Amino acid sequence: MNSLKKIVILGIAWLLVGCAKQTTPEGGPKDLQKPTLIKSTPSDNQKNFKLKKIELVFDEDVKLKDPKEEIIITPSPGKEINFIAVGNKVTIEPKVMWKDSTTYNVQFREAIQDITESNPTEDLQIAFSTGPLIDTLSISGKVVNARSEKIPEKITVALYTSDTFKILNHAATYLTKTDKKGNFKINNLAPNKYFIYAFEDKNKNLKLESTSEKFGFKREPITLTDHQDSLIIRLMNIDSRPLKLNSNRSTNKTTLLRFNKNIVDYKATINKAKLLTTYGDNQSEVIFYYQDQKIKDSLQVAISVKDSLNQKFDTLIYIKQGDAKAIKTSFSISTETPQLDYETGEFILKGKTNIPIHNVNFDSLYIRIDSLTRISLTKEVFKLDTITKQFAIKNKINLDLIKRDTASINKSEKSLKRKEQPVFILGKGFLTSINNDSSKRQTINLPKEPTNNTGKFLVKVITKRTNYYVELLDNADKVIKTVKDKTEFEFDKLSAGDYKFRIYIDENKNTKWDIGNIYTREEPETVIYYKQRDGKYTVPLRENWTNEVTINF
Repeated sequence: MNSLKKIVILGIAWLLVGCAKQTTPEGGPKDLQKPTLIKSTPSDNQKNFKLKKIELVFDEDVKLKDPKEEIIITPSPGKEINFIAVGNKVTIEPKVMWKDSTTYNVQFREAIQDITESNPTEDLQIAFSTGPLIDTLSISGKVVNARSEKIPEKITVALYTSDTFKILNHAATYLTKTDKKGNFKINNLAPNKYFIYAFEDKNKNLKLESTSEKFGFKREPITLTDHQDSLIIRLMNIDSRPLKLNSNRSTNKTTLLRFNKNIVDYKATINKAKLLTTYGDNQSEVIFYYQDQKIKDSLQVAISVKDSLNQKFDTLIYIKQGDAKAIKTSFSISTETPQLDYETGEFILKGKTNIPIHNVNFDSLYIRIDSLTRISLTKEVFKLDTITKQFAIKNKINLDLIKRDTASINKSEKSLKRKEQPVFILGKGFLTSINNDSSKRQTINLPKEPTNNTGKFLVKVITKRTNYYVELLDNADKVIKTVKDKTEFEFDKLSAGDYKFRIYIDENKNTKWDIGNIYTREEPETVIYYKQRDGKYTVPLRENWTNEVTINF
Protein backbone atom coordinates (compact mmCIF):
# COMPACT_ATOMS: atom_id res chain seq x y z
CA MET A 1 0.00 0.00 0.00
CA ASN A 2 1.53 3.26 -1.10
CA SER A 3 1.78 6.35 1.10
CA LEU A 4 -1.07 8.19 -0.63
CA LYS A 5 -3.54 5.34 0.01
CA LYS A 6 -2.48 5.19 3.68
CA ILE A 7 -3.15 8.91 4.11
CA VAL A 8 -6.60 8.62 2.49
CA ILE A 9 -7.61 5.62 4.66
CA LEU A 10 -6.41 7.31 7.86
CA GLY A 11 -8.31 10.48 6.96
CA ILE A 12 -11.56 8.54 6.36
CA ALA A 13 -11.10 6.67 9.65
CA TRP A 14 -10.58 9.94 11.55
CA LEU A 15 -13.76 11.40 10.04
CA LEU A 16 -15.75 8.29 11.00
CA VAL A 17 -14.52 8.45 14.62
CA GLY A 18 -15.28 12.17 14.78
CA CYS A 19 -18.81 11.59 13.47
CA ALA A 20 -19.43 8.80 15.97
CA LYS A 21 -18.36 10.87 19.04
CA GLN A 22 -21.32 12.39 20.97
CA THR A 23 -20.89 16.00 22.01
CA THR A 24 -23.09 18.79 23.24
CA PRO A 25 -24.31 20.74 20.19
CA GLU A 26 -22.59 24.08 19.79
CA GLY A 27 -24.20 27.37 18.84
CA GLY A 28 -27.82 28.42 19.12
CA PRO A 29 -29.51 30.12 22.05
CA LYS A 30 -28.50 29.14 25.59
CA ASP A 31 -30.86 26.68 27.28
CA LEU A 32 -32.44 28.50 30.23
CA GLN A 33 -35.31 26.08 30.80
CA LYS A 34 -35.31 24.09 34.01
CA PRO A 35 -36.28 20.40 33.93
CA THR A 36 -40.01 19.97 34.60
CA LEU A 37 -41.45 16.98 36.42
CA ILE A 38 -44.01 15.17 34.25
CA LYS A 39 -44.83 12.25 36.51
CA SER A 40 -43.73 10.73 39.80
CA THR A 41 -44.34 7.44 41.55
CA PRO A 42 -45.58 8.07 44.17
CA SER A 43 -47.42 11.21 43.15
CA ASP A 44 -47.21 14.23 45.42
CA ASN A 45 -49.28 13.73 48.60
CA GLN A 46 -50.08 10.11 47.68
CA LYS A 47 -51.28 7.89 50.51
CA ASN A 48 -50.80 4.17 51.08
CA PHE A 49 -47.60 4.01 49.01
CA LYS A 50 -46.30 0.43 49.25
CA LEU A 51 -43.43 0.30 46.74
CA LYS A 52 -39.76 0.56 47.69
CA LYS A 53 -38.55 2.54 44.65
CA ILE A 54 -39.38 6.19 43.89
CA GLU A 55 -39.40 7.12 40.19
CA LEU A 56 -39.53 10.60 38.64
CA VAL A 57 -39.97 11.36 34.91
CA PHE A 58 -38.95 14.75 33.44
CA ASP A 59 -39.55 16.56 30.15
CA GLU A 60 -35.86 16.26 29.18
CA ASP A 61 -32.77 14.21 29.94
CA VAL A 62 -31.32 14.94 33.37
CA LYS A 63 -28.27 14.22 35.52
CA LEU A 64 -27.61 14.07 39.26
CA LYS A 65 -25.28 16.38 41.18
CA ASP A 66 -24.24 15.39 44.75
CA PRO A 67 -27.52 13.56 45.41
CA LYS A 68 -26.48 12.29 48.83
CA GLU A 69 -26.07 15.89 49.96
CA GLU A 70 -28.70 17.67 47.91
CA ILE A 71 -31.59 15.20 48.17
CA ILE A 72 -33.01 15.34 51.68
CA ILE A 73 -35.53 12.75 52.82
CA THR A 74 -37.38 13.38 56.08
CA PRO A 75 -37.58 11.30 58.18
CA SER A 76 -34.34 9.73 57.05
CA PRO A 77 -34.56 6.12 55.82
CA GLY A 78 -30.84 5.69 56.57
CA LYS A 79 -27.62 6.52 54.75
CA GLU A 80 -27.68 3.63 52.25
CA ILE A 81 -29.79 4.93 49.36
CA ASN A 82 -29.29 4.37 45.62
CA PHE A 83 -29.77 7.43 43.41
CA ILE A 84 -29.77 6.74 39.65
CA ALA A 85 -30.40 9.01 36.64
CA VAL A 86 -30.92 7.45 33.18
CA GLY A 87 -32.24 9.57 30.33
CA ASN A 88 -35.19 11.55 31.63
CA LYS A 89 -35.79 9.29 34.65
CA VAL A 90 -34.48 9.44 38.23
CA THR A 91 -34.95 6.59 40.71
CA ILE A 92 -34.43 6.58 44.46
CA GLU A 93 -34.30 3.33 46.39
CA PRO A 94 -33.33 2.98 50.08
CA LYS A 95 -31.72 -0.21 51.32
CA VAL A 96 -34.47 -0.71 53.89
CA MET A 97 -38.21 -0.48 53.26
CA TRP A 98 -40.12 2.68 54.16
CA LYS A 99 -41.71 2.55 57.63
CA ASP A 100 -45.40 1.78 57.88
CA SER A 101 -47.91 4.61 58.45
CA THR A 102 -45.25 7.29 58.04
CA THR A 103 -45.30 10.54 56.05
CA TYR A 104 -42.12 11.23 54.05
CA ASN A 105 -40.98 14.45 52.44
CA VAL A 106 -38.33 14.46 49.69
CA GLN A 107 -36.54 17.75 48.87
CA PHE A 108 -34.44 17.70 45.70
CA ARG A 109 -32.80 21.14 46.03
CA GLU A 110 -30.21 21.36 43.17
CA ALA A 111 -29.58 17.64 42.75
CA ILE A 112 -31.51 17.15 39.48
CA GLN A 113 -30.17 19.18 36.54
CA ASP A 114 -30.51 19.21 32.78
CA ILE A 115 -27.74 17.77 30.64
CA THR A 116 -26.87 20.82 28.56
CA GLU A 117 -26.60 23.79 30.94
CA SER A 118 -26.88 22.16 34.39
CA ASN A 119 -30.09 24.05 35.15
CA PRO A 120 -31.54 22.59 38.37
CA THR A 121 -35.19 21.87 39.00
CA GLU A 122 -37.02 24.66 40.80
CA ASP A 123 -38.26 24.08 44.38
CA LEU A 124 -39.02 20.44 43.61
CA GLN A 125 -40.25 18.28 46.46
CA ILE A 126 -42.78 15.53 46.89
CA ALA A 127 -44.54 14.10 49.93
CA PHE A 128 -46.12 10.69 50.35
CA SER A 129 -47.43 8.47 53.11
CA THR A 130 -47.12 4.73 53.62
CA GLY A 131 -50.39 4.83 55.54
CA PRO A 132 -53.93 6.24 55.10
CA LEU A 133 -53.04 9.70 56.49
CA ILE A 134 -50.52 12.32 55.37
CA ASP A 135 -49.06 14.83 57.83
CA THR A 136 -49.13 18.47 56.75
CA LEU A 137 -47.61 20.61 59.52
CA SER A 138 -44.33 22.48 59.10
CA ILE A 139 -41.58 24.27 61.05
CA SER A 140 -39.61 27.11 59.44
CA GLY A 141 -37.28 29.91 60.38
CA LYS A 142 -33.77 31.27 59.94
CA VAL A 143 -30.28 30.34 61.12
CA VAL A 144 -27.87 33.18 61.96
CA ASN A 145 -24.42 33.49 63.48
CA ALA A 146 -24.57 34.45 67.15
CA ARG A 147 -21.83 37.13 66.91
CA SER A 148 -21.66 37.98 63.23
CA GLU A 149 -23.97 39.47 60.63
CA LYS A 150 -22.60 37.10 57.96
CA ILE A 151 -25.07 34.45 56.74
CA PRO A 152 -23.92 30.92 57.68
CA GLU A 153 -23.69 28.48 54.77
CA LYS A 154 -24.80 24.85 54.35
CA ILE A 155 -26.32 24.44 57.80
CA THR A 156 -28.26 21.29 58.68
CA VAL A 157 -31.42 21.81 60.75
CA ALA A 158 -32.61 18.73 62.65
CA LEU A 159 -35.67 17.79 64.69
CA TYR A 160 -36.05 15.04 67.24
CA THR A 161 -38.91 13.97 69.48
CA SER A 162 -37.25 12.06 72.33
CA ASP A 163 -36.09 13.71 75.56
CA THR A 164 -33.19 11.25 75.68
CA PHE A 165 -31.94 12.07 72.16
CA LYS A 166 -28.46 13.66 72.19
CA ILE A 167 -27.29 15.43 69.05
CA LEU A 168 -23.65 14.77 70.07
CA ASN A 169 -24.24 11.01 70.02
CA HIS A 170 -27.26 10.24 67.84
CA ALA A 171 -28.00 10.89 64.16
CA ALA A 172 -31.09 12.99 63.48
CA THR A 173 -33.96 11.67 61.31
CA TYR A 174 -36.04 14.81 60.63
CA LEU A 175 -33.81 17.32 58.88
CA THR A 176 -33.31 19.89 56.16
CA LYS A 177 -30.66 22.38 55.05
CA THR A 178 -30.68 26.16 54.95
CA ASP A 179 -30.79 28.08 51.70
CA LYS A 180 -28.38 30.83 50.70
CA LYS A 181 -30.18 33.33 52.93
CA GLY A 182 -30.11 31.06 55.97
CA ASN A 183 -33.80 30.14 55.75
CA PHE A 184 -35.09 26.62 56.42
CA LYS A 185 -38.39 24.73 56.37
CA ILE A 186 -39.30 21.17 57.35
CA ASN A 187 -42.62 20.01 55.89
CA ASN A 188 -45.05 17.14 56.42
CA LEU A 189 -44.70 16.88 60.17
CA ALA A 190 -47.17 15.24 62.54
CA PRO A 191 -48.50 17.00 65.65
CA ASN A 192 -45.87 16.30 68.32
CA LYS A 193 -43.31 17.84 70.65
CA TYR A 194 -40.05 18.56 68.79
CA PHE A 195 -36.59 19.68 69.85
CA ILE A 196 -34.62 21.58 67.20
CA TYR A 197 -30.89 21.93 66.46
CA ALA A 198 -28.84 23.57 63.71
CA PHE A 199 -25.24 22.52 62.98
CA GLU A 200 -22.66 22.52 60.19
CA ASP A 201 -22.32 18.73 59.81
CA LYS A 202 -19.03 19.02 57.94
CA ASN A 203 -18.41 15.26 58.06
CA LYS A 204 -22.01 14.49 57.00
CA ASN A 205 -22.71 12.03 59.81
CA LEU A 206 -25.92 13.86 60.87
CA LYS A 207 -24.43 14.31 64.37
CA LEU A 208 -22.81 17.33 66.01
CA GLU A 209 -19.01 17.42 66.25
CA SER A 210 -18.65 20.41 68.58
CA THR A 211 -14.86 20.59 68.26
CA SER A 212 -15.11 21.69 64.63
CA GLU A 213 -18.76 22.53 63.88
CA LYS A 214 -20.85 25.56 64.75
CA PHE A 215 -24.19 24.74 66.32
CA GLY A 216 -27.29 26.26 67.85
CA PHE A 217 -30.64 25.21 69.28
CA LYS A 218 -33.87 26.43 70.83
CA ARG A 219 -34.09 26.04 74.58
CA GLU A 220 -37.78 25.13 74.74
CA PRO A 221 -39.33 22.23 72.80
CA ILE A 222 -41.83 23.09 70.05
CA THR A 223 -45.30 21.70 70.67
CA LEU A 224 -46.55 21.51 67.11
CA THR A 225 -50.31 21.82 66.65
CA ASP A 226 -50.18 24.32 63.77
CA HIS A 227 -47.54 25.64 61.38
CA GLN A 228 -44.61 27.13 63.32
CA ASP A 229 -42.59 29.85 61.58
CA SER A 230 -40.19 32.74 62.30
CA LEU A 231 -37.86 30.67 64.49
CA ILE A 232 -34.38 32.17 64.93
CA ILE A 233 -31.52 29.79 65.75
CA ARG A 234 -28.17 31.36 66.66
CA LEU A 235 -24.97 29.44 65.90
CA MET A 236 -21.97 29.45 68.21
CA ASN A 237 -18.49 27.91 68.36
CA ILE A 238 -17.88 26.05 71.58
CA ASP A 239 -16.14 22.78 72.38
CA SER A 240 -18.70 20.75 74.31
CA ARG A 241 -16.63 17.64 74.99
CA PRO A 242 -16.27 16.50 78.61
CA LEU A 243 -13.00 17.61 80.18
CA LYS A 244 -10.15 15.14 80.56
CA LEU A 245 -6.41 15.14 81.19
CA ASN A 246 -4.46 14.21 78.06
CA SER A 247 -0.85 14.19 79.27
CA ASN A 248 1.54 14.80 82.17
CA ARG A 249 5.14 15.65 81.17
CA SER A 250 8.07 16.78 83.30
CA THR A 251 11.53 18.32 82.96
CA ASN A 252 14.01 19.38 85.64
CA LYS A 253 12.26 22.79 85.76
CA THR A 254 8.56 22.13 85.12
CA THR A 255 5.70 19.67 84.92
CA LEU A 256 3.14 20.40 82.23
CA LEU A 257 -0.43 19.09 82.36
CA ARG A 258 -2.27 19.23 79.04
CA PHE A 259 -6.08 18.94 78.92
CA ASN A 260 -8.21 18.13 75.88
CA LYS A 261 -9.65 21.68 75.68
CA ASN A 262 -9.30 25.17 77.11
CA ILE A 263 -10.24 25.70 80.74
CA VAL A 264 -11.38 28.90 82.43
CA ASP A 265 -10.33 28.11 86.00
CA TYR A 266 -8.28 25.63 87.98
CA LYS A 267 -7.25 24.89 91.54
CA ALA A 268 -4.24 22.74 92.42
CA THR A 269 -3.47 21.50 95.94
CA ILE A 270 0.03 20.04 96.21
CA ASN A 271 1.08 17.74 99.02
CA LYS A 272 4.44 18.42 100.77
CA ALA A 273 5.64 21.18 98.44
CA LYS A 274 4.90 24.71 97.32
CA LEU A 275 5.10 25.20 93.57
CA LEU A 276 4.22 28.18 91.41
CA THR A 277 1.53 27.34 88.79
CA THR A 278 0.35 29.19 85.69
CA TYR A 279 -1.39 28.53 82.40
CA GLY A 280 0.91 27.40 79.61
CA ASP A 281 1.11 28.72 76.06
CA ASN A 282 -2.70 28.49 76.02
CA GLN A 283 -5.41 27.73 78.53
CA SER A 284 -5.48 24.01 77.81
CA GLU A 285 -2.20 23.73 79.75
CA VAL A 286 -1.24 24.12 83.41
CA ILE A 287 2.47 24.38 84.34
CA PHE A 288 4.06 23.61 87.72
CA TYR A 289 7.44 25.36 88.25
CA TYR A 290 10.09 23.72 90.47
CA GLN A 291 12.43 26.74 90.10
CA ASP A 292 15.57 25.98 92.14
CA GLN A 293 14.02 23.22 94.23
CA LYS A 294 15.31 19.67 94.11
CA ILE A 295 12.46 17.27 94.77
CA LYS A 296 13.22 13.57 94.63
CA ASP A 297 9.85 12.09 95.52
CA SER A 298 6.60 12.18 93.61
CA LEU A 299 4.16 14.86 94.67
CA GLN A 300 0.48 14.22 95.08
CA VAL A 301 -1.65 16.89 93.37
CA ALA A 302 -5.41 17.27 93.70
CA ILE A 303 -6.46 19.35 90.72
CA SER A 304 -9.89 20.68 89.84
CA VAL A 305 -10.52 22.37 86.49
CA LYS A 306 -13.58 23.99 84.91
CA ASP A 307 -14.44 24.87 81.30
CA SER A 308 -16.63 27.63 79.86
CA LEU A 309 -19.71 25.38 80.14
CA ASN A 310 -19.09 25.01 83.89
CA GLN A 311 -18.19 21.36 83.40
CA LYS A 312 -15.77 20.27 86.12
CA PHE A 313 -13.03 17.69 86.12
CA ASP A 314 -11.49 16.64 89.45
CA THR A 315 -8.64 14.19 89.70
CA LEU A 316 -5.75 13.10 91.91
CA ILE A 317 -2.44 12.78 90.09
CA TYR A 318 1.26 12.40 90.91
CA ILE A 319 3.94 14.62 89.41
CA LYS A 320 7.69 14.21 89.65
CA GLN A 321 10.60 16.46 88.78
CA GLY A 322 12.20 15.02 85.66
CA ASP A 323 15.83 14.50 84.67
CA ALA A 324 15.54 16.01 81.19
CA LYS A 325 16.75 19.60 81.00
CA ALA A 326 14.14 22.20 80.11
CA ILE A 327 14.66 24.01 76.82
CA LYS A 328 15.94 27.53 77.44
CA THR A 329 13.29 30.10 76.58
CA SER A 330 14.02 33.81 76.19
CA PHE A 331 11.95 36.08 78.41
CA SER A 332 9.65 38.30 76.36
CA ILE A 333 6.82 40.81 76.78
CA SER A 334 3.99 41.37 74.31
CA THR A 335 1.83 44.49 74.63
CA GLU A 336 -1.43 45.64 73.13
CA THR A 337 -1.94 49.04 71.52
CA PRO A 338 -2.18 51.56 74.39
CA GLN A 339 -5.34 53.58 74.97
CA LEU A 340 -5.52 57.24 76.00
CA ASP A 341 -8.83 59.00 76.53
CA TYR A 342 -8.31 62.65 75.63
CA GLU A 343 -11.37 63.66 77.63
CA THR A 344 -10.69 61.90 80.96
CA GLY A 345 -6.93 61.45 80.69
CA GLU A 346 -7.20 57.71 81.46
CA PHE A 347 -4.23 55.76 80.12
CA ILE A 348 -4.37 51.94 79.76
CA LEU A 349 -1.70 49.51 78.60
CA LYS A 350 -2.19 45.73 78.70
CA GLY A 351 0.50 43.10 78.20
CA LYS A 352 1.57 39.53 78.76
CA THR A 353 4.80 37.68 79.48
CA ASN A 354 5.76 34.19 78.37
CA ILE A 355 7.36 33.29 81.73
CA PRO A 356 6.05 34.10 85.22
CA ILE A 357 7.21 37.37 86.76
CA HIS A 358 9.40 37.43 89.87
CA ASN A 359 9.94 41.17 90.32
CA VAL A 360 8.71 44.55 89.01
CA ASN A 361 11.02 47.59 88.93
CA PHE A 362 8.74 50.63 88.91
CA ASP A 363 11.67 53.04 88.45
CA SER A 364 11.83 51.76 84.85
CA LEU A 365 8.18 52.54 84.21
CA TYR A 366 7.30 56.07 83.05
CA ILE A 367 5.78 58.28 80.35
CA ARG A 368 8.23 60.63 78.63
CA ILE A 369 6.56 63.81 77.41
CA ASP A 370 9.81 65.34 76.10
CA SER A 371 13.46 65.51 77.10
CA LEU A 372 12.59 67.63 80.15
CA THR A 373 9.29 66.16 81.29
CA ARG A 374 8.35 62.68 82.43
CA ILE A 375 5.48 61.12 84.39
CA SER A 376 6.60 58.44 86.84
CA LEU A 377 4.28 55.55 87.61
CA THR A 378 3.93 53.65 90.87
CA LYS A 379 2.95 50.14 91.88
CA GLU A 380 -0.61 51.31 92.57
CA VAL A 381 -1.28 51.57 88.83
CA PHE A 382 0.13 48.10 88.06
CA LYS A 383 -2.06 44.97 88.20
CA LEU A 384 -0.65 41.48 87.67
CA ASP A 385 -2.48 38.18 87.12
CA THR A 386 0.08 35.54 88.03
CA ILE A 387 -2.03 32.68 86.64
CA THR A 388 -2.38 34.07 83.12
CA LYS A 389 0.92 36.05 83.20
CA GLN A 390 -1.01 39.14 82.10
CA PHE A 391 -0.56 42.66 83.44
CA ALA A 392 -2.38 45.97 83.09
CA ILE A 393 -1.21 49.54 83.73
CA LYS A 394 -3.92 52.13 84.34
CA ASN A 395 -3.15 55.73 85.21
CA LYS A 396 -4.65 59.22 85.01
CA ILE A 397 -2.51 61.61 83.00
CA ASN A 398 -2.54 65.39 83.20
CA LEU A 399 -3.53 66.10 79.61
CA ASP A 400 -2.16 69.65 79.81
CA LEU A 401 1.29 68.13 79.65
CA ILE A 402 0.46 66.50 76.34
CA LYS A 403 -1.94 68.89 74.66
CA ARG A 404 -0.69 72.20 73.29
CA ASP A 405 -2.66 75.12 74.68
CA THR A 406 -3.19 76.86 71.34
CA ALA A 407 -5.33 79.56 72.93
CA SER A 408 -2.34 80.97 74.86
CA ILE A 409 0.21 81.18 72.02
CA ASN A 410 0.51 83.59 69.15
CA LYS A 411 0.09 82.84 65.45
CA SER A 412 3.79 82.33 64.82
CA GLU A 413 3.94 79.69 67.54
CA LYS A 414 0.96 77.86 66.11
CA SER A 415 3.07 76.75 63.18
CA LEU A 416 5.50 75.03 65.53
CA LYS A 417 5.21 71.31 66.08
CA ARG A 418 6.40 69.34 69.06
CA LYS A 419 9.71 67.76 68.08
CA GLU A 420 9.20 64.77 70.34
CA GLN A 421 6.22 62.42 70.38
CA PRO A 422 5.12 61.52 73.95
CA VAL A 423 6.02 57.86 74.58
CA PHE A 424 5.50 55.22 77.21
CA ILE A 425 8.72 53.60 78.40
CA LEU A 426 9.07 50.06 79.68
CA GLY A 427 12.71 50.34 80.68
CA LYS A 428 15.27 47.58 80.66
CA GLY A 429 14.72 45.37 83.69
CA PHE A 430 11.17 46.63 84.23
CA LEU A 431 10.23 42.97 84.75
CA THR A 432 12.33 40.06 85.96
CA SER A 433 11.24 36.47 85.36
CA ILE A 434 11.44 33.57 87.81
CA ASN A 435 14.54 32.52 85.82
CA ASN A 436 16.15 35.90 86.69
CA ASP A 437 15.99 37.09 83.08
CA SER A 438 15.35 40.83 82.65
CA SER A 439 12.97 42.32 80.13
CA LYS A 440 14.30 44.41 77.27
CA ARG A 441 13.53 48.10 76.88
CA GLN A 442 10.37 48.96 74.97
CA THR A 443 9.29 52.37 73.71
CA ILE A 444 5.61 52.71 72.86
CA ASN A 445 4.08 55.78 71.21
CA LEU A 446 1.08 57.26 72.96
CA PRO A 447 -2.07 57.56 70.85
CA LYS A 448 -2.34 60.96 69.23
CA GLU A 449 -5.20 63.28 70.02
CA PRO A 450 -7.96 63.03 67.39
CA THR A 451 -7.90 65.89 64.92
CA ASN A 452 -10.76 68.28 64.39
CA ASN A 453 -11.49 66.57 61.06
CA THR A 454 -13.47 63.76 62.69
CA GLY A 455 -17.09 62.72 62.55
CA LYS A 456 -19.68 61.53 65.02
CA PHE A 457 -22.83 59.43 65.25
CA LEU A 458 -25.93 60.71 67.00
CA VAL A 459 -27.66 57.51 68.12
CA LYS A 460 -31.27 57.03 69.17
CA VAL A 461 -32.43 53.66 70.52
CA ILE A 462 -36.09 52.60 70.42
CA THR A 463 -36.71 49.49 72.51
CA LYS A 464 -38.67 47.99 75.37
CA ARG A 465 -35.69 45.83 76.35
CA THR A 466 -33.58 46.55 79.42
CA ASN A 467 -29.98 45.62 80.22
CA TYR A 468 -28.47 46.01 76.78
CA TYR A 469 -25.19 47.23 75.36
CA VAL A 470 -24.70 49.11 72.09
CA GLU A 471 -21.27 48.50 70.59
CA LEU A 472 -19.64 50.50 67.82
CA LEU A 473 -17.43 48.30 65.61
CA ASP A 474 -14.88 49.30 63.02
CA ASN A 475 -14.64 47.62 59.62
CA ALA A 476 -12.52 44.83 61.14
CA ASP A 477 -15.24 44.09 63.75
CA LYS A 478 -13.14 45.52 66.59
CA VAL A 479 -15.18 47.14 69.36
CA ILE A 480 -14.39 50.88 69.39
CA LYS A 481 -16.87 52.20 71.94
CA THR A 482 -19.68 50.80 74.11
CA VAL A 483 -22.74 52.38 75.74
CA LYS A 484 -25.07 50.70 78.26
CA ASP A 485 -28.84 51.17 78.61
CA LYS A 486 -29.01 54.63 76.99
CA THR A 487 -31.68 55.67 74.50
CA GLU A 488 -29.91 58.79 73.19
CA PHE A 489 -26.16 59.28 73.02
CA GLU A 490 -23.30 60.03 70.63
CA PHE A 491 -20.15 58.32 69.48
CA ASP A 492 -17.79 61.19 68.65
CA LYS A 493 -14.21 61.92 67.58
CA LEU A 494 -14.28 59.13 65.02
CA SER A 495 -12.02 58.82 62.00
CA ALA A 496 -13.64 58.63 58.58
CA GLY A 497 -14.55 55.10 57.58
CA ASP A 498 -17.21 52.38 57.73
CA TYR A 499 -18.71 51.32 61.06
CA LYS A 500 -21.20 48.77 62.40
CA PHE A 501 -23.57 48.85 65.36
CA ARG A 502 -24.05 45.70 67.42
CA ILE A 503 -26.44 45.27 70.34
CA TYR A 504 -26.42 42.43 72.81
CA ILE A 505 -29.04 41.85 75.47
CA ASP A 506 -27.52 41.10 78.86
CA GLU A 507 -30.38 38.86 79.91
CA ASN A 508 -28.75 37.54 83.09
CA LYS A 509 -27.29 40.97 84.03
CA ASN A 510 -23.72 39.73 84.48
CA THR A 511 -22.22 42.54 82.30
CA LYS A 512 -20.91 40.18 79.61
CA TRP A 513 -22.21 38.28 76.59
CA ASP A 514 -22.85 34.60 77.35
CA ILE A 515 -22.31 32.00 74.66
CA GLY A 516 -24.83 29.47 76.01
CA ASN A 517 -24.61 25.89 77.24
CA ILE A 518 -25.64 22.78 75.33
CA TYR A 519 -26.00 20.69 78.50
CA THR A 520 -28.28 23.07 80.41
CA ARG A 521 -29.96 24.13 77.13
CA GLU A 522 -29.05 27.77 77.64
CA GLU A 523 -29.15 29.66 74.33
CA PRO A 524 -26.57 32.36 73.60
CA GLU A 525 -27.73 35.80 74.62
CA THR A 526 -29.46 37.74 71.85
CA VAL A 527 -27.23 39.77 69.53
CA ILE A 528 -28.68 42.24 67.01
CA TYR A 529 -26.89 44.00 64.15
CA TYR A 530 -28.19 47.33 62.96
CA LYS A 531 -29.12 47.16 59.26
CA GLN A 532 -29.86 50.11 57.00
CA ARG A 533 -32.84 50.31 54.69
CA ASP A 534 -30.68 49.27 51.74
CA GLY A 535 -29.80 46.06 53.60
CA LYS A 536 -26.22 47.06 54.40
CA TYR A 537 -24.78 46.56 57.86
CA THR A 538 -21.96 49.10 57.44
CA VAL A 539 -22.64 52.79 58.04
CA PRO A 540 -20.23 55.27 56.43
CA LEU A 541 -18.81 58.29 58.25
CA ARG A 542 -16.79 61.11 56.68
CA GLU A 543 -14.69 63.90 58.11
CA ASN A 544 -16.73 66.65 59.77
CA TRP A 545 -19.92 64.62 59.38
CA THR A 546 -22.68 64.12 61.93
CA ASN A 547 -24.58 60.96 61.05
CA GLU A 548 -27.90 60.22 62.75
CA VAL A 549 -28.72 56.56 63.43
CA THR A 550 -31.97 55.17 64.86
CA ILE A 551 -31.78 51.62 66.22
CA ASN A 552 -35.11 49.87 66.78
CA PHE A 553 -35.23 46.45 68.41
